[in-house]
Amino acid sequence: MQGYKDFLVVLLAMVLLVGLAVLLNHLMEEEMGTPPTSGAGQEEDVVARGREIAARSCAPCHDLSRDRSHDRSGPPLWGIFNQALGKIPGYAYSEAHARKAGECLIWNEFTLDRYLENPALYIPDSKMAFPGLAVREQRRELIQYLKTLRDRERRSILEIAQPREDPFERFIDIRRVDPKLVDVGIREAEKCGACHDLTDSMRNLVGPPLWGVVGRVAGRAEGFCYSEGFLRRTGQKLIWNERTLYHFLKDPRKFIPGTRMLFDGIRKDEHRVGLIGYLRTLK
Repeated sequence: MQGYKDFLVVLLAMVLLVGLAVLLNHLMEEEMGTPPTSGAGQEEDVVARGREIAARSCAPCHDLSRDRSHDRSGPPLWGIFNQALGKIPGYAYSEAHARKAGECLIWNEFTLDRYLENPALYIPDSKMAFPGLAVREQRRELIQYLKTLRDRERRSILEIAQPREDPFERFIDIRRVDPKLVDVGIREAEKCGACHDLTDSMRNLVGPPLWGVVGRVAGRAEGFCYSEGFLRRTGQKLIWNERTLYHFLKDPRKFIPGTRMLFDGIRKDEHRVGLIGYLRTLK
């Protein structure tokens, strides 16, 4: 009989220990957020939870679609990851954000995590009313979702086998460009003027200044915060000459994957040549 009672005591103790472990695990999940699941769907689950957080916390003030609409109180968030602070074209940032942008802040995992934890502390006097996410795991999930808000990356022109006949060869002598294309180049340059300074003032706007761009090393405009894609190319000493501009202007994101440049490019060869001919005069 005594042995039976001892067995019941041991069994009861084990049940209590298991119950206590379950309770402690539940409390830790509430404190730290739901841990990621294992298996092939782990990343999808993280992104799904981040999407839910974004719907609650971001969507009321920010457009999350590729339309990049400015119809809400905050800037659009499409393409925010690896984007420089304060560089969304057409959005009027607060003075606090403008000051922070002067530090060349790039929205990566580290800076987004610090900002989302306490926006008011990270950017004092910001107009953003969102109080932040205290749970680190929730911030990680939101950041993983924000990383998906981007256009598909394209392979670099340098990573693709060159065609047997480079179409640039037909237009290689820019100095002899058809005079009629000069007007075309001026019209194309008006599109550039929405984001770039075309004068000898050489101001940094949404994009770097284009005065003297022909012959310049990519990623070297003084005081401009370049994307990681441009900085990688700077290491390769990419020079903006007629050939590189010809290919870049056709498809910027294909020529330099990871660029923050939103411009889709100029498909017509003659129009690109006209624009390059005009850019040559900016010196």
